Amino acid sequence: MFGKWRARQAGQGKKLPQPRPWPAAARGFTLTELLVVIAILGILTAVVLPGFVAMLPGIYLQGAVQQLYSDLQRAKIEAIKRNVYTVVQFDGVDCSGIALGTPVPGGSYTVFVDDGGGEPDKAKNNQHDEGELTLARSAMPRQVALCSDKASITFSNARAGFTPRGLPVGSKIGKVTLHNAKGNKYEITLSIAGAIRVKKL
Repeated sequence: MFGKWRARQAGQGKKLPQPRPWPAAARGFTLTELLVVIAILGILTAVVLPGFVAMLPGIYLQGAVQQLYSDLQRAKIEAIKRNVYTVVQFDGVDCSGIALGTPVPGGSYTVFVDDGGGEPDKAKNNQHDEGELTLARSAMPRQVALCSDKASITFSNARAGFTPRGLPVGSKIGKVTLHNAKGNKYEITLSIAGAIRVKKL
């Protein structure tokens, strides 16, 4: 029936409507185009990925340093705000005997309020007793080490602390050094005035 209608229209000299071409935007990718895209992605990955992986130890180290700096500042602020003594207890890892001085990743620290947790006789003893408020607890990220040797943690008994005035407990100053797997180091120091500073070694 449709064929007869088209024949009559053609016989009357009328121009028949032409079918619309398929929209270019709706067409898919050809196999060649896909192969070209895959090849470009492979080249970019081969060039960029090794450089990014090489940067990771430095990124992890900087992140750990920033976190420790922030937690030390928090310990100082909380001591002043709460009118209490706060302590930062460092738990380092043994980095001795590591070839070329590259440390074993690990180590952690805990920030707590040294008020005895309701037992006045245990307040200000530099120990994390049961019931005392934990302000922060942080472990070193991948490829970063907090070494336990005396050169890396110079605070007495591996503890730093703040008085309600924001000054070091017992005027004890010191420093902590963080290492990464590439041998890079950052030093965080606490001055007699309670100032916290970061230095790249």
